[in-house]
Amino acid sequence: MARGTRATAALDKAGVGHGLHAYDYAAEVDSKGMAAAQALGIDPARVFKTLMAWVDKQPVVAVIPCDQRLSLKKLAAACDGKHAQMMEIAEAERRSGYRVGGISPFA
Repeated sequence: MARGTRATAALDKAGVGHGLHAYDYAAEVDSKGMAAAQALGIDPARVFKTLMAWVDKQPVVAVIPCDQRLSLKKLAAACDGKHAQMMEIAEAERRSGYRVGGISPFA
């Protein structure tokens, strides 16, 4: 059964309603979000992924539907920057405290 995380604790503290949806996690799949959507029977456009990147050497977080790809050019422009690149996996995990496939935009 799913358990709470720092993210769900932050939502609880802020009084934000949420629910946990348990499913069998598969580490070997290419798209964790698409696998979760399929396992839960949810439209992939309603399942979001959290991506960590750099824009002009500043860390940023992007949240997009799991069936979409992030445009680094558009991300840079949205942040009034010139250059964006994805954060390395180890750095994203270190900064977020979560494993890739489970990074939360909360907490």
